[in-house]
Amino acid sequence: RECILIASDRERLQAAVGLGLKCIGYIDSKNFGADGLLGCCEYVVESWEGIDFAYINRVFCRLDGVPLVIAETERLIIREMVAEDVPHLCEICRQESVRAFLHDIGDDLQAEAEKHSAYIEQAYRFYDYGYWGVYARQTDELIGRCGIQDNVIDGNAEVELGYLITE
Repeated sequence: RECILIASDRERLQAAVGLGLKCIGYIDSKNFGADGLLGCCEYVVESWEGIDFAYINRVFCRLDGVPLVIAETERLIIREMVAEDVPHLCEICRQESVRAFLHDIGDDLQAEAEKHSAYIEQAYRFYDYGYWGVYARQTDELIGRCGIQDNVIDGNAEVELGYLITE
Protein backbone atom coordinates (compact mmCIF):
# COMPACT_ATOMS: atom_id res chain seq x y z
CA ARG A 1 0.00 0.00 0.00
CA GLU A 2 2.93 2.37 0.54
CA CYS A 3 4.82 1.97 -2.72
CA ILE A 4 4.46 2.83 -6.38
CA LEU A 5 5.73 0.57 -9.14
CA ILE A 6 7.21 2.32 -12.17
CA ALA A 7 7.59 -0.12 -15.06
CA SER A 8 7.60 -0.21 -18.85
CA ASP A 9 6.29 -3.76 -19.25
CA ARG A 10 2.52 -3.90 -19.82
CA GLU A 11 2.10 -7.39 -18.37
CA ARG A 12 3.93 -6.48 -15.16
CA LEU A 13 1.87 -3.32 -14.80
CA GLN A 14 -1.38 -5.21 -15.36
CA ALA A 15 -0.40 -7.85 -12.81
CA ALA A 16 0.59 -5.20 -10.26
CA VAL A 17 -2.64 -3.26 -10.75
CA GLY A 18 -4.53 -6.54 -10.41
CA LEU A 19 -2.88 -6.99 -7.01
CA GLY A 20 -3.99 -3.51 -5.98
CA LEU A 21 -0.59 -1.81 -6.32
CA LYS A 22 -0.22 1.80 -7.40
CA CYS A 23 1.60 2.01 -10.74
CA ILE A 24 3.11 4.45 -13.19
CA GLY A 25 3.79 3.27 -16.73
CA TYR A 26 7.11 4.27 -18.27
CA ILE A 27 7.30 4.61 -22.05
CA ASP A 28 10.46 3.21 -23.61
CA SER A 29 11.49 1.91 -27.03
CA LYS A 30 10.13 -1.58 -26.23
CA ASN A 31 6.53 -0.63 -25.55
CA PHE A 32 6.06 1.65 -28.58
CA GLY A 33 4.73 4.74 -26.83
CA ALA A 34 1.72 5.43 -24.67
CA ASP A 35 -0.60 3.20 -26.75
CA GLY A 36 1.28 0.17 -25.41
CA LEU A 37 0.47 1.18 -21.83
CA LEU A 38 -2.95 2.80 -22.15
CA GLY A 39 -5.58 1.09 -20.07
CA CYS A 40 -3.23 -0.78 -17.78
CA CYS A 41 -2.43 2.08 -15.37
CA GLU A 42 -3.72 5.60 -14.70
CA TYR A 43 -0.39 7.44 -15.02
CA VAL A 44 2.13 7.15 -17.86
CA VAL A 45 5.41 9.10 -18.16
CA GLU A 46 7.77 9.53 -21.10
CA SER A 47 10.99 10.35 -19.25
CA TRP A 48 12.50 10.56 -15.79
CA GLU A 49 12.51 14.35 -16.02
CA GLY A 50 10.10 15.72 -13.43
CA ILE A 51 9.85 12.40 -11.59
CA ASP A 52 10.73 13.69 -8.15
CA PHE A 53 9.32 13.31 -4.65
CA ALA A 54 6.60 15.92 -5.27
CA TYR A 55 5.38 14.11 -8.41
CA ILE A 56 5.45 10.66 -6.77
CA ASN A 57 3.63 12.04 -3.72
CA ARG A 58 0.97 13.67 -5.94
CA VAL A 59 0.37 10.43 -7.85
CA PHE A 60 0.34 8.41 -4.63
CA CYS A 61 -2.22 10.73 -3.02
CA ARG A 62 -4.45 10.78 -6.09
CA LEU A 63 -4.41 7.01 -6.46
CA ASP A 64 -5.11 6.64 -2.73
CA GLY A 65 -7.96 9.20 -2.78
CA VAL A 66 -6.14 11.63 -0.47
CA PRO A 67 -6.70 15.31 -1.38
CA LEU A 68 -3.49 17.24 -2.00
CA VAL A 69 -2.77 20.26 0.16
CA ILE A 70 -1.93 23.18 -2.12
CA ALA A 71 -1.11 25.84 0.47
CA GLU A 72 -1.44 26.53 4.17
CA THR A 73 -1.53 29.72 6.21
CA GLU A 74 -1.99 30.37 9.89
CA ARG A 75 -5.79 30.39 9.46
CA LEU A 76 -6.49 28.56 6.17
CA ILE A 77 -5.79 25.34 4.31
CA ILE A 78 -6.21 25.24 0.54
CA ARG A 79 -6.54 21.69 -0.75
CA GLU A 80 -8.24 19.60 -3.37
CA MET A 81 -11.89 19.06 -2.59
CA VAL A 82 -13.47 15.66 -2.03
CA ALA A 83 -16.96 14.45 -2.89
CA GLU A 84 -18.11 14.97 0.72
CA ASP A 85 -17.43 18.71 0.28
CA VAL A 86 -19.91 19.10 -2.56
CA PRO A 87 -23.13 19.62 -0.53
CA HIS A 88 -21.47 22.32 1.57
CA LEU A 89 -19.99 23.96 -1.54
CA CYS A 90 -23.48 24.03 -3.05
CA GLU A 91 -24.80 25.73 0.10
CA ILE A 92 -22.09 28.37 -0.19
CA CYS A 93 -22.87 28.88 -3.88
CA ARG A 94 -26.56 29.48 -3.08
CA GLN A 95 -25.78 32.49 -0.87
CA GLU A 96 -26.95 35.68 -2.59
CA SER A 97 -23.57 37.39 -2.15
CA VAL A 98 -21.87 34.47 -3.93
CA ARG A 99 -24.50 33.38 -6.46
CA ALA A 100 -24.62 36.81 -8.09
CA PHE A 101 -21.14 36.14 -9.49
CA LEU A 102 -21.64 32.54 -10.64
CA HIS A 103 -23.12 31.65 -14.00
CA ASP A 104 -22.97 27.87 -13.82
CA ILE A 105 -24.72 26.93 -10.56
CA GLY A 106 -28.17 25.39 -10.80
CA ASP A 107 -30.94 24.80 -8.26
CA ASP A 108 -30.91 21.00 -8.49
CA LEU A 109 -28.60 19.87 -5.65
CA GLN A 110 -28.29 16.34 -7.03
CA ALA A 111 -27.25 17.59 -10.48
CA GLU A 112 -24.77 20.03 -8.91
CA ALA A 113 -23.36 17.28 -6.70
CA GLU A 114 -22.85 15.01 -9.72
CA LYS A 115 -21.22 17.82 -11.72
CA HIS A 116 -18.84 18.79 -8.90
CA SER A 117 -18.00 15.16 -8.09
CA ALA A 118 -17.08 14.54 -11.73
CA TYR A 119 -14.97 17.73 -11.71
CA ILE A 120 -13.11 16.59 -8.58
CA GLU A 121 -12.50 13.15 -10.06
CA GLN A 122 -11.28 14.38 -13.46
CA ALA A 123 -9.90 17.93 -13.38
CA TYR A 124 -7.20 17.49 -10.74
CA ARG A 125 -5.75 14.41 -12.43
CA PHE A 126 -5.96 15.73 -15.99
CA TYR A 127 -4.90 19.36 -15.55
CA ASP A 128 -3.04 19.07 -12.23
CA TYR A 129 -4.83 22.25 -11.19
CA GLY A 130 -8.36 23.48 -10.74
CA TYR A 131 -10.60 25.03 -8.14
CA TRP A 132 -9.50 23.97 -4.69
CA GLY A 133 -11.36 24.09 -1.40
CA VAL A 134 -10.55 26.79 1.16
CA TYR A 135 -10.90 25.45 4.72
CA ALA A 136 -10.75 27.15 8.11
CA ARG A 137 -7.76 25.57 9.81
CA GLN A 138 -9.31 25.46 13.31
CA THR A 139 -12.55 23.74 12.26
CA ASP A 140 -11.61 22.14 8.90
CA GLU A 141 -14.86 23.68 7.60
CA LEU A 142 -15.10 24.45 3.90
CA ILE A 143 -15.50 28.22 3.58
CA GLY A 144 -15.02 28.66 -0.16
CA ARG A 145 -12.96 27.75 -3.17
CA CYS A 146 -10.16 29.30 -5.18
CA GLY A 147 -7.87 28.40 -8.02
CA ILE A 148 -7.42 28.40 -11.75
CA GLN A 149 -9.46 26.73 -14.45
CA ASP A 150 -9.62 26.61 -18.23
CA ASN A 151 -12.68 28.49 -19.41
CA VAL A 152 -14.15 30.09 -22.52
CA ILE A 153 -14.65 33.81 -21.95
CA ASP A 154 -16.19 35.94 -24.71
CA GLY A 155 -15.47 33.16 -27.18
CA ASN A 156 -11.78 32.91 -26.26
CA ALA A 157 -10.03 30.05 -24.48
CA GLU A 158 -8.63 31.52 -21.27
CA VAL A 159 -7.16 30.39 -17.98
CA GLU A 160 -9.39 31.92 -15.34
CA LEU A 161 -8.30 32.83 -11.80
CA GLY A 162 -11.21 32.85 -9.38
CA TYR A 163 -12.37 32.53 -5.82
CA LEU A 164 -15.50 32.58 -3.71
CA ILE A 165 -15.70 32.80 0.06
CA THR A 166 -18.76 32.35 2.27
CA GLU A 167 -20.34 35.30 4.06
